[in-house]
Amino acid sequence: ILGTFQNLALPLTSTSDALVIYNTGQPGADAYDDTAGPPNVITPPGTTITITAGTPEDHVAINPAFRFAYPSPDDRVYLVSGPVSWFCDPALGTLRRDSGYPIQATEPVSSSAGTLEADHVSWNDSRQWRELVGEVLPTSGQVEALREIKDAGEVDRVARAAAIADAALGDVLAMLSSGVTESQLALELDAAMCRGGAESVAFETIVAAGPNSAKPHHHPTDRRIGRGEAVVIDFGATFDGYRSDMTRTFYVGGEPEGELAKVFDVVADAQALGVAAVAPGVACSKVDAICRDVIAAAGWAER
Repeated sequence: ILGTFQNLALPLTSTSDALVIYNTGQPGADAYDDTAGPPNVITPPGTTITITAGTPEDHVAINPAFRFAYPSPDDRVYLVSGPVSWFCDPALGTLRRDSGYPIQATEPVSSSAGTLEADHVSWNDSRQWRELVGEVLPTSGQVEALREIKDAGEVDRVARAAAIADAALGDVLAMLSSGVTESQLALELDAAMCRGGAESVAFETIVAAGPNSAKPHHHPTDRRIGRGEAVVIDFGATFDGYRSDMTRTFYVGGEPEGELAKVFDVVADAQALGVAAVAPGVACSKVDAICRDVIAAAGWAER
């Protein structure tokens, strides 16, 4: 394994060195299992590693080419025995190195410059920041990446937000058969969440009845909810800054019949399979595909 990499002359070709997985703070990131070699080594024995100078990063070529057995997201960091950050570059199909910066799971920037989230800071605001602090560089997605994995306290807050919303729905559910309007039910649900401990609603509550239930982002109206109608309620609570999001569909005045009954059954099956597929390390897209496949098999792929 290489020593202090940035002190080596480039270009460099070696068959004795190796790339290893570095713990980026994500569960399992430092637990690559390679029973054929040293722990955490990802390059097979005899692999030639060639490093050439590039701008702004140096580039790595691996021969013979191989596929990492460890699932790697775009920005997982790889370390070569020293303070060197390696980044997967899906566009180029290579690993990229930036040395001299702290190891981190996103693109490193010069420690002498400040950074601004380019997706959220206007050009005029960035000019004002430069006048205040000097050089600033654009970044994207760093805050979002930090927020992806919740600690135990955050999970508790999300769970509390969900429990508040769930209890509030139970408080107002009987109103469905009383002839209230969509707007009235939404208002009562919002009030019930606040009484239950929410600091606010998570977003504008949706109550959509009858033909309106087919509109995914319907705004509640003065239309009264009638018997024999499907009612979609999409709502959530905010607790200590953390939000919940829940969608429920009800049939007023009995059990759904005909095609609507089939819709309820298919959606319930899709939900059950999706929930069963959720596990650490499973991509959200896979869970989504499992649910969609059930709906597609019922003939509603485009609906």
